[in-house]
Amino acid sequence: MKFLKHIRSKSKVKEKEKEKEKAQPQGYASQYAPRSGRDTTARLPPAILQRIFLAVCPLTADDSYDSSEESLIDYGCALCDLKDLAQCAMVSRKWWNVAQDLLYRNIRIEPVHYCEREYELAEKRKHKSFFDRNADPTDAPRGRLLLLMRTLRENSVLASRVVSLRLPYMTREGSKAELARTVAVLPNLRYVDVPEGFYSDDISSTALKQELQVSCPEIRRMKYNHGSERSLMQIPRQRIWQNLEILELCGLQLEIEDLLVVLGSFSSLQDLKLVDLPWLDDSVFRPSSQTLPLFPPVKHLTLQDTPRVHAGGLATYLSQVQNREALTQLSLSSTGVQPQQLHHVLSRAPYLESLSILKAVERPFPVDPPSRPLASQSLRHLHYEITSALSARFGGQPPTASYYTYLMSSLLAQPPLLPNLTELYVRDPNFAETLLLAPPSRPFSPVKPTFTFSQPLSVFSKGAKELEWNFTSVTPPATGHQKKGSISTRPVSLMGAESLSPAWYQMTKQPGLEVAGRLPAMEIWAGNEGTYGVNVKTTDIFSPCSANPSAASPPQPSAAAESLNPYGLRVSSAQGVVESLTGAIGSTPLIKLQKLSDETSCSVLGKAEFQNPGGSVKDRAALYVVKDAEERGLLKPGGTVVEGTAGNTGIGLAHVCRSRGYKLVIYMPDTQSQGKVDLLRLLGAEVYPVPAVAWENSDNYNWQAKRHAERVAKEDEAGAVWTNQFDNVANRRAHVETTGPEIWAQTKGKVDAFTCATGTGGTLAGVTRYLKDVSGGKVRCYLADPPGSVLHSYVTSGGKLKERTGGSITEGIGQGRVTDNLAQEVGELDGAVHISDEKSIEMVYRCLDEEGLYLGASSALNVVAAKEVAERLGPGHTVVTMLCDGAYRYADRLFSGKWLESKGLRGAIPKKLQKYIVLP
Repeated sequence: MKFLKHIRSKSKVKEKEKEKEKAQPQGYASQYAPRSGRDTTARLPPAILQRIFLAVCPLTADDSYDSSEESLIDYGCALCDLKDLAQCAMVSRKWWNVAQDLLYRNIRIEPVHYCEREYELAEKRKHKSFFDRNADPTDAPRGRLLLLMRTLRENSVLASRVVSLRLPYMTREGSKAELARTVAVLPNLRYVDVPEGFYSDDISSTALKQELQVSCPEIRRMKYNHGSERSLMQIPRQRIWQNLEILELCGLQLEIEDLLVVLGSFSSLQDLKLVDLPWLDDSVFRPSSQTLPLFPPVKHLTLQDTPRVHAGGLATYLSQVQNREALTQLSLSSTGVQPQQLHHVLSRAPYLESLSILKAVERPFPVDPPSRPLASQSLRHLHYEITSALSARFGGQPPTASYYTYLMSSLLAQPPLLPNLTELYVRDPNFAETLLLAPPSRPFSPVKPTFTFSQPLSVFSKGAKELEWNFTSVTPPATGHQKKGSISTRPVSLMGAESLSPAWYQMTKQPGLEVAGRLPAMEIWAGNEGTYGVNVKTTDIFSPCSANPSAASPPQPSAAAESLNPYGLRVSSAQGVVESLTGAIGSTPLIKLQKLSDETSCSVLGKAEFQNPGGSVKDRAALYVVKDAEERGLLKPGGTVVEGTAGNTGIGLAHVCRSRGYKLVIYMPDTQSQGKVDLLRLLGAEVYPVPAVAWENSDNYNWQAKRHAERVAKEDEAGAVWTNQFDNVANRRAHVETTGPEIWAQTKGKVDAFTCATGTGGTLAGVTRYLKDVSGGKVRCYLADPPGSVLHSYVTSGGKLKERTGGSITEGIGQGRVTDNLAQEVGELDGAVHISDEKSIEMVYRCLDEEGLYLGASSALNVVAAKEVAERLGPGHTVVTMLCDGAYRYADRLFSGKWLESKGLRGAIPKKLQKYIVLP
């Protein structure tokens, strides 16, 4: 009875709340009484109305091609502005046409309301009930995207007006299928925020990329990362995105001739960024063949991590009239251009307004021969960030001091050599004060000028270990009796928020204001190009802009990342078509081990590497060591790959070599199962089982493989390579570039620990490196080690190797030495766990019975390690491990009663699980 009485009282409270809501004014229009008389706004021309509406909602005027994170919000609550503009569209048909053009030109799905309205909306998104008082809020940005998709697909007129579409990061990463269906109907789209995998031809973004190429020919900004070389090379042939204006190429492996052909396809290119291209050299600016297109003229040119590009190459590029007239902004970071050579560039760039050079130097500024000072009549912004390399040691004075003396001589010269310079960024904390002191005694110029500082300058400075820029306004002497100008230095973070906009200032003045459950964290910063910005870190919501004025709140999105096709079949957005078998390697799911998660009160996750084409995690290393040999020119079509392997690497290599047209030779200990030998031969490999001897012995299977490769390389023009999986760091790189990023993305950055066993060391080292870097060292990483391996004692003893004794039933893991793959990261490990064979074999049977997972002993060992790490960390943590392969290749032993008894392991299996011992 008390329960029913409680329910009745709740219903009465809700009825009273509804009556109060009815009594309050509803909607935007009801807050103002209709005016009588003539409507004076009816005679306003559309151009004036548009200017008024732009003041109502400034974000609709953002015609840039900046991403959602790059374009800053400094005009109050954007979502409330959108709501006001949508209400304006409801006033009259004349207003409707003008407002509608603005609403659907530059669409931006904002994360949250930056106002007090967020209090109310955050609660409404939680569908609480009597049985679920702590309901999770709905994914508002994804719901708004679904509503926008439906609106645009139903109204082609509105779809044709869309020029840009900006989305929060998590929305575009988790709603790729919905984004693809949206852009499919936007023929005039010029910019859209896309997921990171789009830029590297990730298989999960294939459908989105194909839709964008076919349906959106007017795209103006694009980026190509490592892995997207194939799609980049299709551009000249397929003539895709011919009006591209902004292009970024990062980490690509191309020939210079191919790069020039691609760049020559874009006649409207204005902004070009080349990043991490160590093969790029000065020849790109002076092609050897007259049939190749020249390097295009651009307004903004950025070169980063291109050590083979020098000042001479840039001078050659600027010797062309069309190039020097076009270039207004140049950024050089970690290139071959030396600070003492900058004057060559400036003298050939008469319209350059912004120059940035970031360089780590080891030696002082060369004084012989003397360098000309920096001189430019057009330069307004200069980033002169010279730092000392780690290897630089020159007594008490760092080598950078002489570089800033050189810069000072250019600023103090008379007549002024940089008369229009207004902003200067330096990595010398005392530069502004020194600027107004006595001039240097020996300027770096053959002609000695008169030195006087004679122009106002904004100096942004910070030391080598400082994180924040200090702003100094330097004012020169105004009259002859003044000996010094005035300076005023303060950190950039102390610049008032009121200087950005009144709306931001008022919001920061509200005490205790929370946005989506936490205070809005504001950062004021100075960007690399001398601009200021403000970051507001909050959660994601969006108020929809619908073509229908009566549209209510959006439909509630499904939590599953799936799309419904016309036939009713739910297809994962991660599925697609790959070019070959190697394209299917990686992108494996994380499986939550429910029983172990319940036992530990943690989330224990296993990465299902047995879903790779070759059935194990070794497919990743196999692909990367072969690609590394190709990139270094060691393999030609029909060449031979040789490897010494006792585990799954051989099977992975067999699949990769068959797919890419190479021969494969495998050396392995004769202790391996006959089934594995037969499988390798079935896949086309030559297999040589040899006696198992220690690593130090010259007859070890690895050394025999190396000698075989050297012999074939001398005899075969197609080449041969010993892939050397243990010490070839391409193995480690496979997991830095694929496995680690996948784990971070799949857990949405909510991973506390990672653990796995190691054979070659590539998986543990690569994933550790990535997770440590991306998390700032917060993710803890542990080695899982079987009996017979020395690595557990090496990690726990601080680097002392013991003699290897004993053995384990696990295959392919455990080591008697520290491999080159592991050596780089072994110091980053937070600990190690030793797992006995008894625990491993028990977990093989537990995973089969409790989780339905048919795992090998090595995978089971990883699961045991993940369980122990979770227990060590305590409840509420997320621990990830590797399910490196299945039990299919080991079933004749793991589920054989005789074999288990011979190893003394049958007693380790609980009696209720011994029903799975089905083999004699």
